[in-house]
Amino acid sequence: MVALQYAATHVGNVTALVLVDGATNQFSLRPHWSREQAVIDLAPPRFAGTPRETFLSYFRSGPLGQQWTPQLEDSILHIVQLHEDDTVAPRLDFENHLQIIAAMWDQPLFDLYSQVRCPIKIIVAEQQPATETQEMYMRMRQQGIAHIQALRPDICVMRMPDTIHDIPLQRPAQLAEEIISYIPSQT
Repeated sequence: MVALQYAATHVGNVTALVLVDGATNQFSLRPHWSREQAVIDLAPPRFAGTPRETFLSYFRSGPLGQQWTPQLEDSILHIVQLHEDDTVAPRLDFENHLQIIAAMWDQPLFDLYSQVRCPIKIIVAEQQPATETQEMYMRMRQQGIAHIQALRPDICVMRMPDTIHDIPLQRPAQLAEEIISYIPSQT
């Protein structure tokens, strides 16, 4: 959402915008949701003090486990602080994360799409929903994308099936190809 805000604010500085699995819904328009509920629902887990191996096991036991490499492990460990006692903690403290969620609530997402003057590509991770909550989220995201396409019929939406939200970790080469293919020629 930060990149979208920048492109809307600094229209002359951006020649193309690629959004990776985000900026598809305006939180404040979600039915039966309040700012307070958004902060509760989107709050990150409190995992400070978790042993390094336990933290990594969460990733190894999920979709990323099928492609586990030392490089992937290193990337994951760079998103957290690794302490001398071999425990991890988030780099962004909990309260700051909640402030970001509140700011996202206030962001007029759909208005921003109308203000952007460059080509836009949204890369969307898609998975089969396993729960009713995931099914509801998927429907809302599809509605958001449809709304964005109505505002910007020229938008390019690229869907990555069987992909988790962490596209750069799961499909880095494919993501890089999608981004590079969207860079306008500099003539």
